[in-house]
Amino acid sequence: MDEKIKAEWEEKIRHHYGDAESLVKFMRETMNNIAYRFISTASSPTPQVTDLPQALVIQTQEDSMVNALKITHAEAKEGIKELAKRVPKAQKPTVQYTLRCELGQLKPDQGKLVIVAAVSWDFPEFCALDKQVALKKTFTWDDLQVFRKGFPLAVQEACDLFL
Repeated sequence: MDEKIKAEWEEKIRHHYGDAESLVKFMRETMNNIAYRFISTASSPTPQVTDLPQALVIQTQEDSMVNALKITHAEAKEGIKELAKRVPKAQKPTVQYTLRCELGQLKPDQGKLVIVAAVSWDFPEFCALDKQVALKKTFTWDDLQVFRKGFPLAVQEACDLFL
């Protein structure tokens, strides 16, 4: 790539993602799009990010045990089977999916995030850690281009848990 074109491109990226608010906006849009593909359910067809202090979180619930059991992660699948056996269908057991991005250092020129995907079968409370499986992915960057390209990939890698 020509150095002049490269410099112009980098300046354009710095202008567009020049502050933490712009980075969070990009992260929110990215997480919404990826969550739609990985954890949308009949009861949560368009999952949306909830802003919490120092985190962006999306939670959905799957109330179809047939759909929940399509998950391929062995530990999650066994837990969901246990839920299906333990809770009668009349009580409408559900599985909770969570995608969370913990906002650590968040600057355009460098940053660190922890992306967590989790499946919980602790119906109805969804708080027992022994009835949950989580996959954590740490993402760091020292360049805006790395952030722009790497963040969506890191979120997708964490979402492999939901496949």
